[in-house]
Amino acid sequence: MFDYARDFLRFLFSSPKEQAKALALIKRMRSGRHYLGKSGYWRSLLEERSIDQDGNPIPWMNYSMIGFLTERLSSDMTMFEYGSGYSSLFFARHCGSVVSLEHHKGFYELIKGQALPNNQIHFVGDSVEDYCHFIKRDKTLYDVIVIDGIHRNDCAKTCLDNLAETGVILFDDVNEYSWDDGIRHLKELGFKQFTMSGLKPQSYAGASTSIFYRSNNVFDL
Repeated sequence: MFDYARDFLRFLFSSPKEQAKALALIKRMRSGRHYLGKSGYWRSLLEERSIDQDGNPIPWMNYSMIGFLTERLSSDMTMFEYGSGYSSLFFARHCGSVVSLEHHKGFYELIKGQALPNNQIHFVGDSVEDYCHFIKRDKTLYDVIVIDGIHRNDCAKTCLDNLAETGVILFDDVNEYSWDDGIRHLKELGFKQFTMSGLKPQSYAGASTSIFYRSNNVFDL
């Protein structure tokens, strides 16, 4: 685990030659030719936002999964998203329609003000009934259901009636939280799990996101 205070002090008290080498390395890493620069990682740290090199919103997921979604999402897909954010703005650019839920009033207002016309963002209560069951208000079937908010285990169980036959579930942060119950439920129903891990914007730690899919699916997995 990194000790940033220690490393900063070490840098301050190092020789001018060592400081110059460290600064040159940071400069190279921030350049568009370096992965950390090209991906927008350094910009996301500096601006404290989940954005790419050009400042465009991207999901707060690992970069491998972001790249995969950029390639596989298409304008004829419909999406339902538990948990709004910069991901909502990204998904709306790559899908035909996106319905997003948010239980935090301030965050809802922030994202709502930036939403594209094809992105409906709803403010809902934080109870399981209000949040997880919102998707059941009608019989719409979605190509992609994103589970990236609260009550993730319950969301994984209540959303399935609204998943298209070829639909997939995008389940974020499978490495960090206690979502084993929801994951086990999906596997017991015959879903296969495809996981990508790695660095994500604004973070020094790794993260994992899983796609749960059946044999015939919109992502051609």
